[in-house]
Amino acid sequence: MVCGKVFTDDDDVVVCVECGTPYHRECYKQSGCINEELHKSGKSWRSQNDTEKITCKGCGKELSPDQRYCDRCGTPAGAEPHARSPHMENMQDTPYPGSGRILTLEVRPEEIADDDVTFGELAKFVGPSAGYYMPRFAMINRFGFKIGINIGALLFPELYFAYRKMPLTALGIMLIRMLLGLPSLLVMLTIPDYSSIFISNFEQFPQIVEMLKHIAMFQGAQSFTDISALISVLDTVICLALGMWANYIYYRRALATIHHLKETDNTSYIQMSGGTSLPLLILFIMMTSVRFIVSLYILNFIVT
Repeated sequence: MVCGKVFTDDDDVVVCVECGTPYHRECYKQSGCINEELHKSGKSWRSQNDTEKITCKGCGKELSPDQRYCDRCGTPAGAEPHARSPHMENMQDTPYPGSGRILTLEVRPEEIADDDVTFGELAKFVGPSAGYYMPRFAMINRFGFKIGINIGALLFPELYFAYRKMPLTALGIMLIRMLLGLPSLLVMLTIPDYSSIFISNFEQFPQIVEMLKHIAMFQGAQSFTDISALISVLDTVICLALGMWANYIYYRRALATIHHLKETDNTSYIQMSGGTSLPLLILFIMMTSVRFIVSLYILNFIVT
């Protein structure tokens, strides 16, 4: 900085403790720091020279000077590069930030998650949402933190698991919740005001109207009032539990699928097997809309 010579790897370089300006040791001994203005303003030499490019030593991406971690591979800025494994190939299109965003937890693609399954393979399985799931999967893997909050699974558990390509899990949850809802629906349909509303809404479907009228005449529905209240609480508890354990369930599902694909030498299908499914989501939304009709058939059979 003082002598005007470019620094080389062989130079003895020191930096000012106040502003971080680099100098040859001999230059600094002779002249001290020449950036007094920076000392007065409290600014650093690096902030004044932020045009300098910082390159991630993990994946080679250019970083801004204030970045602590690479937002592509999670490598801390300034860290030495780690050996790249074969599992890191093609991972640049599957970014997950790790400690840069969540829990200050670094997640590397080559790190082993379970037996021979790496976090890189988990990221391929998850798809574009890897930035959300990888730090949470790491918490499960490293510290055993199986409980978290997944808002989608909390509010719409059947739809969440269907969207994440777990149709059997989604179907099981839907059936359980439908059966738990039968006592409450029975009590509600025997209340004249509610029954008349449903009948008017289904006037164009004579068979459904006939079932509604038949159910409305059931005399023992009031005995289910207390039971229906307890079951409503149970349904809420189930949704809360699913919302808290959904990430762990998804983690185990991802590991099991990848293990199976590796055992059958079908690792090229990891990305295809994971991700999300809009058709499954639409199918389960449609199933949810007809769940009321299915419940009517069951109740009609019960009160007969």
